[in-house]
Amino acid sequence: MATRTKTEEDERLYNKLTEAQKQRLRNGVIEISGRAMNWTALGIVPAMVRLYPKSTFAELKQMIMYLSSKNHLMMNRLFQWCLITASLLLLGCGGGNQSTKAPSADDIINTLKARGEQISSEADWVDYNNALEDFLASADSIVQKPLYRRPVTELKKLADSFEKPDWLPLLRKKTVYVEDGKMEFSYTIHRGDGGRWNVLVDGVADRIKVIEERTGKTVKSEYNTAFFDFETSVDYTDVYTLVIECSKPLYADVSVDRKPNGVKSYFQSTDFVLDTLPSTSGDKKAVKYEELVLANVFNEPYKVVISQQMTLSGVTRITIPIELPSGTQEFIYQVRISGEESETREDGKLYDKLSTKYNEYKVLGLKVFESTSTGSSLTRELLNSIGYPKREKFSCNIYFFDKESEAKNFVDGSPSGFKYDIKNSIKNSESRNGVIKYKGKGFVYLGLESTSTFNTTYSWVDVVATKMEMLYVRIKKKPIESTSY
Repeated sequence: MATRTKTEEDERLYNKLTEAQKQRLRNGVIEISGRAMNWTALGIVPAMVRLYPKSTFAELKQMIMYLSSKNHLMMNRLFQWCLITASLLLLGCGGGNQSTKAPSADDIINTLKARGEQISSEADWVDYNNALEDFLASADSIVQKPLYRRPVTELKKLADSFEKPDWLPLLRKKTVYVEDGKMEFSYTIHRGDGGRWNVLVDGVADRIKVIEERTGKTVKSEYNTAFFDFETSVDYTDVYTLVIECSKPLYADVSVDRKPNGVKSYFQSTDFVLDTLPSTSGDKKAVKYEELVLANVFNEPYKVVISQQMTLSGVTRITIPIELPSGTQEFIYQVRISGEESETREDGKLYDKLSTKYNEYKVLGLKVFESTSTGSSLTRELLNSIGYPKREKFSCNIYFFDKESEAKNFVDGSPSGFKYDIKNSIKNSESRNGVIKYKGKGFVYLGLESTSTFNTTYSWVDVVATKMEMLYVRIKKKPIESTSY
């Protein structure tokens, strides 16, 4: 059976191109993506060398980087291949006027082999594997030939032969001050890896142990000791915690190491995250904290007409009853005042906005502000984060009443007047947000009073009540790559 020469193979591949592809090849730029890269794509550098035969390697590299910045090169991997190809071409032609051609499979295999033998970091390892993967995908029909099976196998082995230290240091601390109580050091160790913990104290520790966070199981423990040295292999990926317990302050030298079981494990993260699991007040290992609870008071925004155009009887007064649920400590309100009767997309969205913002403040299941602030400061933080409702050149007076009798006096225009909470009321207000402290349940009232008798004024009112609720949770450490236990 006759075999094709390299020139015949190149000609066969070139003839498969469409006229448009041939034109792009002649222009020196071919746009491709990912696995669609083939021998034609590698012709981008020869085409550029043909256009600029006296270019140095530095000049060629600069041109390629310029094209990449203009999105003419669709993938970073292609850019890497172009540099490989350029170096091969320029080494072959000496930067002169000699004709150039696409690199052969042998050229690329040799280049990959050189890269594989120089892997010294995670970045090198990742780049090499990406390049090898693309080469095998783009030249599948060629590398399947018996001639290339052995070289390709050797390329695959290079990725696994990355020289790495047996033990990776995770922690090295000298003279750590351990106060009364305990100190912990936690790291994720992956399945099949080895773990090693070493502690030396200047006195006697009550207990030194290693625990598995998932089950709470104690893997190793030593009592009344000044020295702890433990090594093991792990069967399951989990967070392992070294705990030093002492009844008197002491200093300790601490080291933690991990032994990867392979190249993939070598580059895996040893970090962890915190997760919270619901618990009860009777759980001794539970953490107690308060959580802000939001309650939507109105199912839809409360729409009212404060005044009608050309009202001659003076100001118009309206009260809005607000029924607060049991345990309420504060409530947030939003009043939008407008000369237009139509609603906006934002009307009635107060609860949704506050809930969304509150969820953004959650960190690993616990709330940022509960740990450092009161519920009131959190409420105000939420209020400030949602933005004002749409403001127009319409206003009204807003009064707060905690008694029904005063709300009735307000509406009826009682000769004796009405009493209102001056701290939570505002006159000549445009659209606004507000928060009012009120502990208890039942009805309170917002009073709206028009400030114009010559324009029809509409208002939309929305209210969300807040309270603090005591919760109990267990805090668990879990591998950062795991979604949950």
